[in-house]
Amino acid sequence: MTTIEHWEIQSTAKAQQSGAEVSGGVYSTRDWFPVSGRATVMAGLLENGKYPDVFHSDNLRAIEIPDASGNQFVVPWWYRTQFTLTKAARGTHTLVRTNGVIASADVWANGHLVADRMTVAGAYPVYEFDVTPWVHEGTNWLALRVYPADPQRALARNDLTVTEAEKQLIIRALKETRGNRTLAAKKIGMSRRTLHRKLHTYGLEEF
Repeated sequence: MTTIEHWEIQSTAKAQQSGAEVSGGVYSTRDWFPVSGRATVMAGLLENGKYPDVFHSDNLRAIEIPDASGNQFVVPWWYRTQFTLTKAARGTHTLVRTNGVIASADVWANGHLVADRMTVAGAYPVYEFDVTPWVHEGTNWLALRVYPADPQRALARNDLTVTEAEKQLIIRALKETRGNRTLAAKKIGMSRRTLHRKLHTYGLEEF
């Protein structure tokens, strides 16, 4: 099993091409954001300095205001990457496993739709797809069109405060890093000292 560590992301408001085009080998990702394999859209934007000092003062509130297009976080975002395959033995299959896509996604490989959002949906779902018919020796491209949660249809709250959102973000980072505060602070873009202060503020010292 090979983990894909690096992706690029962009809003569908800007990358308006079809999945067949985005997952094709000639598609240009100029002006896309490079992110780590487990990054949410927000984490990816923080990695790229889109929102500096987001945890200082009340800067986080400014992110709640959409960008000029009015749809920064309410439209799907593309996640795109490439991977290389060596010549496989006859009868070998290539599988793509998705871990923790929220809330749903279309999966494309080399211009072909592998699975749509009706299949890839839920809270941190794990799916495995056989992409053998659509991949080949050499460089291959994979693209996910990830849809945000719909509070009218999913188990999501639309009254979440900025404070509660920050608290949940910290809890998630600590769980993903198994309580490593240094890694958790880096993951969410704050200093370890700031994280320590917020753990005290939110009563999370047990982590």
